[in-house]
Amino acid sequence: MTRLFYWVLGLLCCCGCFAERPLVGAIRWDAWYGNGSDVNGAVEATLSPQRWQWRAPFFAEVISTNQIRIRGGADEIRKEIDFAADAGLDYWAFCIYEKNDNLSRALQLYLDAPNRSRINFCMNLQGGHFGSGGLEKAMARVPLYVDYMQRPEYQTVLGGRPLVYLLFPANLTQPFALQSESKAAQLIRALRDQAQAAGLKNPYIVFQDFNARDVEQYRKKYGADAIGAYAANTGWHDCTYAKYRNYVEHTFWPSYQEAGPEFVPLAANGFDMRPRIQTGVPWDPSAQTYDMRMYHDQPTPEEFAVHLKSSLEYVKRHPKQVPANTVLLYAWNEFDEGGWLCPTLEKGTARLDAIRKVLKP
Repeated sequence: MTRLFYWVLGLLCCCGCFAERPLVGAIRWDAWYGNGSDVNGAVEATLSPQRWQWRAPFFAEVISTNQIRIRGGADEIRKEIDFAADAGLDYWAFCIYEKNDNLSRALQLYLDAPNRSRINFCMNLQGGHFGSGGLEKAMARVPLYVDYMQRPEYQTVLGGRPLVYLLFPANLTQPFALQSESKAAQLIRALRDQAQAAGLKNPYIVFQDFNARDVEQYRKKYGADAIGAYAANTGWHDCTYAKYRNYVEHTFWPSYQEAGPEFVPLAANGFDMRPRIQTGVPWDPSAQTYDMRMYHDQPTPEEFAVHLKSSLEYVKRHPKQVPANTVLLYAWNEFDEGGWLCPTLEKGTARLDAIRKVLKP
């Protein structure tokens, strides 16, 4: 009887583990926390036309029908933390740049925020930035990344492995970066080795790109654990969200599942970069050559909640292919590129209110 009791208890515990809700993270690209120069000034320009002002974050200031100011600070990051945590998000994946870059300001404010423990964070490295300047400079960035991983708020998976995303691994070997595949593999090994030397578990590294087969080749060459995507852009014109969602769930996800042994599904709340196409941005000179009809409709809050629920169910159905038990959302705050959950001037918390019903029923 005792042996049977413990067998049943163990079975129930095991089932409980599999029933645990997958972790849900959201990408942060923080051009909204600058001083009006560089990238911050560029995104103020893209959202300044009256047609696009409704997309701006809740802390934006409308100066006129053709001018908007977006300058986040400590108060704003504290509010964002509460918004995200109240909606049930587990972590933010911060796009990582140099520590003194304006694009890193929001991360530093988050790390200093008194309520930061309400939501975890992880790194979303950029291949070109990580490898920029050659191997010596790239190696010099690793200690900072290990410091981030040692923070108590850093998101882990699979029993304590620090979660690390890396966008565009192909850019590790650009002429301005490492220039060779062997150096790229050496850099990824160094990130693992230094993390473990600091007493951490082996990082779980997810390479990201738009094409599953391509990114799987880089995963194998450079030694990552899994593949995934930052966003999903079909290039279609005047695309409804229903059609877009069908593509993501029935074409995009299966392509990653089939390409590699492990992956992290992307839940996408849109892709509509028309503000950048109209105004232009310095980091993408080709943006203004795109057709203004190249966009996907924004989802209603309820539509995105249904998509998010589908992504969680997908993870539960494929535990071997998604062992990290997480979904990554595009995005928290890509306002001018076309994906966001962060409250906006016009729509407020509508999207967060909808996903709260999925994540915190």
